[in-house]
Amino acid sequence: MLIASGALAAVASLPHVPRLARLSWRRVSNLRSPFWDFEVEIQYSTIAYLALGIGFVIAGLVVEQAVSTNARWLRWLVLVAGLAVVGEFVLHQAIAHHLVGFAAPQANLMAALGSGHLQSDVISYVWAGIRIAFLAYLYVTVRRVSGARLAGSASEAR
Repeated sequence: MLIASGALAAVASLPHVPRLARLSWRRVSNLRSPFWDFEVEIQYSTIAYLALGIGFVIAGLVVEQAVSTNARWLRWLVLVAGLAVVGEFVLHQAIAHHLVGFAAPQANLMAALGSGHLQSDVISYVWAGIRIAFLAYLYVTVRRVSGARLAGSASEAR
């Protein structure tokens, strides 16, 4: 499961890697440009998915050894992935609200429904929730399995 999810994340980020090489610092320094916001979100996602995807592939290859030695680095990897998901969600929400504006929700409800912005927000919340739930399950599982392995090896040593 770790290898598949890591490979999927890394492969999904590969089409955006050339954008990292074409990053224009002049364009990034213009904080008023709405295109800067999209570029930052794409760059953040690309770097996070590529780095964490490779990390999860490596974790999947050495999971037995990692779990037998307390799997501390594997738990940190899962925690960092959770923080990356939260960071991506916050960045996406900030950019979406910056581009749409901070008008009163009652005044913009019909416009939001018509533009698809409200549906986009709901999908964003649900998708972030699914990924956080998966990572929480993975963290608890790694912690439980490594604890059981350590308890088993400690009882065998006696």
